[in-house]
This record gives sequence, structure tokens and C-alpha cells, in this order.
Amino acid sequence: MEGTMGLAETAFARHLDAIHEARLMMVSDLIPAADVILDLGGANAPLHRMGYPHPFKEMTLVDLPPDSRHEMYAQIEVSEETINGGQVRVLYSDMTQLPMIASGSIDLVWSGESLEHVPEAAGRRMCEEAFRVLKPGGWFCLDTPNGLITRRHAATANLTHIHPEHFIEYAPHHLRAVLSSAGFDIVVQQGIRHMPRTRKSGGFYYEDFLTGAAFSDDLEGSYLQFYACRKP
Repeated sequence: MEGTMGLAETAFARHLDAIHEARLMMVSDLIPAADVILDLGGANAPLHRMGYPHPFKEMTLVDLPPDSRHEMYAQIEVSEETINGGQVRVLYSDMTQLPMIASGSIDLVWSGESLEHVPEAAGRRMCEEAFRVLKPGGWFCLDTPNGLITRRHAATANLTHIHPEHFIEYAPHHLRAVLSSAGFDIVVQQGIRHMPRTRKSGGFYYEDFLTGAAFSDDLEGSYLQFYACRKP
């Protein structure tokens, strides 16, 4: 019993680190190489600072200006810089409306933990805009909380969502429908940070953050969901 309690307490203290570590692996292993990249909502954790391993020519970060963000993110600064010859630009704008980005001009659109921060109608528009700006054969990759699991987590604190700025935490079947409706072919779907005991029990167990695999084919039983989608 003491050992179990010790593991639970350790997992509670380290669960954010465990999620972050799995996401770093996801960026390194699952996101394809691309020359021209659009990072939607990237101010908090820009793709190039998350260990993206591939060279690129241009990456544009699209996010709200600091004074329009949630107070948790208002102090985060992003700047234009050159990374191994690739130019990083910053565009302060609504990530769900991209009239300044030409149709068919982007190789990879990335949305890292950002889709859940807008209402569903705006999220659908964001996916449609991602489809529009991509070249044929281009990639739309994203990760977002899995509402089937995160709603249980939030309920342990009598909350609806795990973050005060989240509008919606999608169940996988719901998000797959949104992506397909936007026109995408889903090529890869992967659970990030598997929660096996939580999945089986109907409760929520912090121990899963330490004992569950970083990646899993069990999308419905993982804390986050990742998709790599392609524009036909």
C-alpha cells in the first residue's frame, strides 16, 4: 500500500513532465519533414523549440498578440529568428482565419495543443483553413487532449475541462469526423501517454502517467491524441 501511494504521489507531482516528455518524442518521431511550415497557436511551445528535427526554409507562427491571450500565456514572448538557415516569422492573428496565407502555399500545418482553445465552430474553420493553405499532398498534424480521458481528470477537481481556457476536449471519433469533413485523409493516428488503468476502470489514476507507454495505438485510452493528415 505504501508503495502504491508513493507511486501515485510521485505521478501526481510529475504528470505534467510526463506529458511534456511524450510530446517531445511525438514531435521528434511523428511529424514529417517540410520546407514551408505554418504553426497555429505556437506562441506557448513553438514547433522549432519542441525538438522538430528536420531542416526547413520558413516557419510562420500564428498566435494572438500577448495582450489578447489568456493571462497564463500573456507573458510568453516569441521572436523572429533564424534556425539552421530556416527563417522563423511571427504573425499576430486569429489562427482560425488565415486570409493572409495564400491557398496551396504550405507544406505542413502544425497545431500543437491549440484546437481545444477555440469553440467547435472556430475549430472546424481552422481545419478548413489548414486544408485550403496546404499544397496537394501537404500535411496537417495536430495533437489535442482526448476528452474521453481528460474529462475524468477534470472531474477529480470538480471541473469540466483540464484547463480554464479550453472550450472543447474532443473525443477521438468526434475529431476524426471534423478532420474528414474538412477534406483530410487521416494517415496516422496515435495515442500519446497511454492511461491503461484509467481506461479499464472508469476512474482516473495518476500512476498511468509513469507506467503507461509514451505512444499507443489505443487512441481512446490515451491522454492526448495525435493525427497526421494529408490533403489529397
